[in-house]
Amino acid sequence: MRDESRSVVWISHKAARCNSCGSDLGRGKLIVIDRALGIRCLKCARIGGLEFLPSGDVALTRRALTRSSRSAIVVKFSSARKRTERQGVLVEETAIEQAESENAEDEPRRKAQRHRRRVRDAAPERKYVAEFTAKVLALFPGAPPQAAELIAARACEKYSGRVGRSAQARALDEQAGHARRMGPRATRLHGVRPASGRGSGADRRESPCATGHRAAVGSMEGRPQRLRGRQGARHEVGGRLRRQQSLKPSSQS
Repeated sequence: MRDESRSVVWISHKAARCNSCGSDLGRGKLIVIDRALGIRCLKCARIGGLEFLPSGDVALTRRALTRSSRSAIVVKFSSARKRTERQGVLVEETAIEQAESENAEDEPRRKAQRHRRRVRDAAPERKYVAEFTAKVLALFPGAPPQAAELIAARACEKYSGRVGRSAQARALDEQAGHARRMGPRATRLHGVRPASGRGSGADRRESPCATGHRAAVGSMEGRPQRLRGRQGARHEVGGRLRRQQSLKPSSQS
């Protein structure tokens, strides 16, 4: 059975009520949402009695779904990421027990397969990161090699979704605009600037953030920090009166 044909169960993020039986469904409960029937509990949706299997073990989930005659996909809306994320599946308890026993039997074989896969993928991954580092040094000639390695390692981290994992970056396409997107962040993090046709004059100066920080530090070292609010106003008035008194001629003269 494909995921498209399975029922979708939501983890509720607020209190609700079943439209069929009227039972209370608090926050964190499993509910089924249908446009025609509204919100229903699992029993009214005819998928009650199933056990929740959280995501994480792909082999266990795949086998449990295969052995279960009834199943459903459990999802939850992430307010932080603004998207629906899969949390696990609902399957029969006997299917979970059978899948766990099968996993325990062939665990050595699957462990050996994972090791061979890591060894096989390690060499191409190191080569790609080295090529990405060379491209960073070509785009940022003033970057220290250590900074270029840090940029490449972070941008090319697997499963991160960063720019180094995109198809255009994998093709090392300089015209794709990655240099423009990487430039400000590389400047902030590592103090390097991209090489471009306008890389003369003002572009060789330090970044605006660094210039502003240096100016702020210099101003604070050269004069006392200005105070804000009522305390600052009293401080300014007091300083003005002291300057006026120092400028008045002495009465003895």
